[in-house]
Amino acid sequence: MTEVKWVEVTDAAELWEGDVVDFEVDGEQVMLAHLAGGEIKAYQSMCPHQEILLSHGDYDVDNSELTCTGHSWKFDLTSGKGTNPVGSELYSFPVKIVGEKIQIGIPQDGKQHYCRFSGVSAGVPEFSGVPEAQGVSMTHTEEPVTAEKRVGPILRGIDADFCDAIINAIETDNPHSDVEVDDQGGYVRITTPWRCRLTRKAVEEELGTDFRLADIEPNLAGFAGRIQFGDDEIVWHLDREA
Repeated sequence: MTEVKWVEVTDAAELWEGDVVDFEVDGEQVMLAHLAGGEIKAYQSMCPHQEILLSHGDYDVDNSELTCTGHSWKFDLTSGKGTNPVGSELYSFPVKIVGEKIQIGIPQDGKQHYCRFSGVSAGVPEFSGVPEAQGVSMTHTEEPVTAEKRVGPILRGIDADFCDAIINAIETDNPHSDVEVDDQGGYVRITTPWRCRLTRKAVEEELGTDFRLADIEPNLAGFAGRIQFGDDEIVWHLDREA
């Protein structure tokens, strides 16, 4: 049986009924949902379609149904199963309350725990009334990601080794994303679809030494998307409405 590491994430009293909140837990992006009646569930944070943050979606607490903001994919949060399209699902993490604290269990098997939708056996996802105008094709499980949907840093004035370390760290921190590097000589643009994460831990592993994320700021010529800057991670993301 795979060992599970239990990680405390928040006070139970802070997660109100109807709340859907995103956490970074032991290298995993995990979404906590407080369902009607008091049950708490933990699932992967990113939509199986195109990795949009599901905690930004619309949650119908009465029906326990979460709708992704990207293309209106829907999930039953009592089970993690997709209701539109049928056949998709979310990876479910164990969760428990110890005292007044919520803990999430992360399997210690060296893998990233994440479901990616690839369609039903015929190769075509089963949709229920989602028009193609919303961006989901009935004959493809993926759609091209335009430049407007890519986010990440634009770095200027850094040496090649440090730039490579940042690129490698972003690839580590975004294992299911298409990392695109555009080296224009004077600057380097690094982007991923929808959401780009860079952690201090990943940079330190690449450099082999301690590092402060704040030290990137002088070389951050710009960025695509919105930015959340912290001591342990930087996250670039699209607006909720995007």
